[in-house]
Amino acid sequence: MTDQKGLGHIRRLSESLWHVYLPAHRSGKGRLNYSVLALTIVLVLSTIGCSKTYQFAPSERETDSDIRTALEEAEELSLPTPPKPPFKVVVMVDFSASTSDHRIRLPKPESLEPLIDALVKNGGVLAISPICDESNLPLARTTFPEPPRFDESLLHNTASPAPLDEQSINPMKLPEAKRQEQAAWTDYQQRQAEDKALIESHSAAVEAHQGKSQAQGKAFLEEITPLLNRSVNCTRTDLYGALQRADLLLSENNSIWSQTPNAYLLISSDGIHDSPTPAVPLQSNPEIFLINGSGNIGIFSALNHQAFEALEPAIESVLNYVGSISHDDE
Repeated sequence: MTDQKGLGHIRRLSESLWHVYLPAHRSGKGRLNYSVLALTIVLVLSTIGCSKTYQFAPSERETDSDIRTALEEAEELSLPTPPKPPFKVVVMVDFSASTSDHRIRLPKPESLEPLIDALVKNGGVLAISPICDESNLPLARTTFPEPPRFDESLLHNTASPAPLDEQSINPMKLPEAKRQEQAAWTDYQQRQAEDKALIESHSAAVEAHQGKSQAQGKAFLEEITPLLNRSVNCTRTDLYGALQRADLLLSENNSIWSQTPNAYLLISSDGIHDSPTPAVPLQSNPEIFLINGSGNIGIFSALNHQAFEALEPAIESVLNYVGSISHDDE
């Protein structure tokens, strides 16, 4: 493990010893003892060899620094949270004159904003169904696409290299082990950078999706504002017609969705049905939330439902359902 400087020193020492012994031999004043000369050289070599401590080349010292930096900067990447399942919700609003007698407050457009925020994140359908003389009519509706889903199979998921145990490595093999460790860390950092870029690209796509869906939700609120602000003056109430129309929407083919959407029906009504439309069973099996300010719920006594005094807490309950459902529950 001698270096060029050490070899030069040995060469000069050998030449000095030779110049000392050779003149003495030629002049007859002394006899060259080759054994002594050889022994002297060996002792010098041993002294230099024992006192030499191996120093890594500058590039290897930089390697140590790079690895320490990588260890300090290594971070576990945070994977995007999978979105909750999509859902469909129909809000039925009774505009018959009898609702005033039962003190049922009409919903305001801004009351629907939390629903729209959830649909922006999850995807799904929101529809408004006015209840009046003839309720089996086209609904005011909008469909929110599901947000982009992150494909974890695209990630390298590379584990960080194990720290080098220098004490257990032969000093002669340590430089090569250092180079291999540096190569492993370089590869790890490259893969981490690629994974991070994928995650950042996905986050940007989700942000763009949400911006577009929020604009869609805002436009829908503007569209239904005149509908919700109409006068409460319907002379008859076709509740079964409204239920049939809402059930049809909630039962629509779900092939466009990544999984079957959950169905919710919010009904603001006094439950009085005085139209010839017959009752039919609901095929969509929705969760029903009834907003009714009196003890008289009419036809809804035959339907399994949750009762609420106002629309806002009913929507909050829907959001609790939506928030509690995960992919594993499906």
